[in-house]
Amino acid sequence: MSDDNFEGRILPPEEARLHLEDLAEHFLEKGRELYEAGDKSEFLRCLYWCIRSDEPIPPWLKEALEQIMADRRSGKFKSWDEPFGKPLGNKHQATVRRDAKVIVPLFDRVRELSESGRALNKELFDEVGKEFGVGGTVASELYYDAVKALNETDEDIINRR
Repeated sequence: MSDDNFEGRILPPEEARLHLEDLAEHFLEKGRELYEAGDKSEFLRCLYWCIRSDEPIPPWLKEALEQIMADRRSGKFKSWDEPFGKPLGNKHQATVRRDAKVIVPLFDRVRELSESGRALNKELFDEVGKEFGVGGTVASELYYDAVKALNETDEDIINRR
């Protein structure tokens, strides 16, 4: 799918900035939760995101790095996979890249259709999924992942109409 499919869906700068600030806060909080639950790959993902987006590195991430380096100095690790998780396989990498590319515009499109009176149902997700080159189930999963990240319920969305 080309980037032309996203034409006309660009937010005004101020709205985009606020949207990204909310997303940043939720992204890092979710990353912390996943990391603390044992998903070691979240450490590098969150650190990279902070660096790329010029966001301050949160205290939990600094503390985690300090612990990793202390454990490294004490010889705790046999490989870097232990503190950071194993690299993704090629197929999984492609899925992650695709999802990252479409999740925000897909979320915005579902929200746009919902706000125009459309029900959040299989037909809507099939239609939106087709627009973004994914199936309806994947479209639904991505949408609800974004909803969770933004801590927004269907009821909140419906009540904005």
